[in-house]
Amino acid sequence: MNSVSSLSIFQRIKDYVYPSSMNGQSAHMNKNFSREDWMEQMEKFKNEVPKDKCRSLSLRGGGTKGAYEVGVIQSLFDHLPLEEFQYDVITGVSIGAVNAATLAMFDKGEEQEAIDTLKEYWFDFETDEIFVEWSTWGPIAGFWKPSFFDDTPTHNRINSRLKNPFRKRVAYQSVNINDGKVYSFDETLDPKLQGESVAASASIPVAFYPTATIGDLQLVDGGTFTDLNLQDAIDKCREVVKEDKDIIVDVVMCQSDPVKIDEMKNSWLFQ
Repeated sequence: MNSVSSLSIFQRIKDYVYPSSMNGQSAHMNKNFSREDWMEQMEKFKNEVPKDKCRSLSLRGGGTKGAYEVGVIQSLFDHLPLEEFQYDVITGVSIGAVNAATLAMFDKGEEQEAIDTLKEYWFDFETDEIFVEWSTWGPIAGFWKPSFFDDTPTHNRINSRLKNPFRKRVAYQSVNINDGKVYSFDETLDPKLQGESVAASASIPVAFYPTATIGDLQLVDGGTFTDLNLQDAIDKCREVVKEDKDIIVDVVMCQSDPVKIDEMKNSWLFQ
């Protein structure tokens, strides 16, 4: 685990390898692609030629407002010049992490296919594909279980959707309830755990149980710290370009209240 921010509570998980001692601990592992496929993609990132500009898309958390994000993303694709929509980096928090991970599965040139996959993800959503009540005592069981609902369907759904290694740089965050620190995950995470790390970012505390398949972390929704991940949007672009002036970040806010830019400039996100 390497700290990459001036924030002492912010940690980035890089090159985490799924330990053999944890085999069998969870049935949620991603089995859609091999480690060889993942290593091949990592090599492509490593050998990537520095670019003149890096474009990053940051998707905010917001539960069902993730569907709104899909509409905005389609509109950006329809109205921006193609080169401005072909993002090098995609970041997200909570439901924004789910959308970001879906988009990041696709290469440049596959933008409409990526958006269509997002639409499919949202159009056929049923509540029982997100969570179900515990089989005994329902939500009341939450008083002695780790959560009021069982969100195993979310883990299964996300893992089944991640069908290949991330083709773009991607990052999303969760909070470890054991120490209150924010942990950031990216495309370098062991492929078996990529789906789990995405699900962790959307694990609403108390409602859903913490994700406990990554080391000794007990991970809950990244939105418990902040629902907008600009730190990674910038840091990941620094892997692509040499100067910060060449970084462009588009943000999808998906909130009902107007954004007060002057107030945001004074927040830690812009320090």
